[in-house]
Amino acid sequence: MKSRSVILPVAIRCVDISGELVTPEGLEDYPACRIYVFDADRLLGKVDIQNGCKPVTSMQLADTIAEHFYHRISPLYSDYSGFHPELSGLHEQLGIDSNTDSKGLPPDITASIALATFDRPDQLRECLLALSQQQSPRQLEIIVIDNHPASGKTPPVVAEFPGVTLVSEERQGLAYARNAGFIAAQGDIVIATDEDVVMPPDWAEKMLAPFERSDVGIVTGNVLPRELETESQYLF
Repeated sequence: MKSRSVILPVAIRCVDISGELVTPEGLEDYPACRIYVFDADRLLGKVDIQNGCKPVTSMQLADTIAEHFYHRISPLYSDYSGFHPELSGLHEQLGIDSNTDSKGLPPDITASIALATFDRPDQLRECLLALSQQQSPRQLEIIVIDNHPASGKTPPVVAEFPGVTLVSEERQGLAYARNAGFIAAQGDIVIATDEDVVMPPDWAEKMLAPFERSDVGIVTGNVLPRELETESQYLF
């Protein structure tokens, strides 16, 4: 088994290169940081910086991002206030078409969200709160599948969210739970997720948007770590 090269804890930060490059804050207690790089609302990837419990300068951040994403673009711009001049080259490298004429998935297409849970009331509550704040023009059905109904921990949480459907599945296992949710779902498209994640307000629409294309049958999403403070979190 290979030993990890990163000293914990690792700070998690997000940086947007579509505008002015803003350096991450609060890194003084972290020997390393993981930066998730976005172009507006599009995730491009990540870079790791060994900052040694010191702030990361704008030049250091820009150099690291440039080295990771722009290695075939030259010359690099000396002004690191933003990466606007080089975004077109980045889009070409990654095969991103920034001028698509997408009309979006019609709002009359409905969706169901199948959320499996096993005795995690606090995480379930936080997840349901995020799902209740989804910004979508369509009807979103939320189904919670209780994979351990004998404990009685899930129904009180679901009751806090009117309109959420509760399904019980005594056979333990994610496959059993999700299949129960799929059977109960009434939407045209079904999204499966777990209760230990928190979604941004545009999550559902981002997941559904590719179904506008007739050749798309399945869509997967990005899952970013909330924190990397412990050995188990890092290994997972």
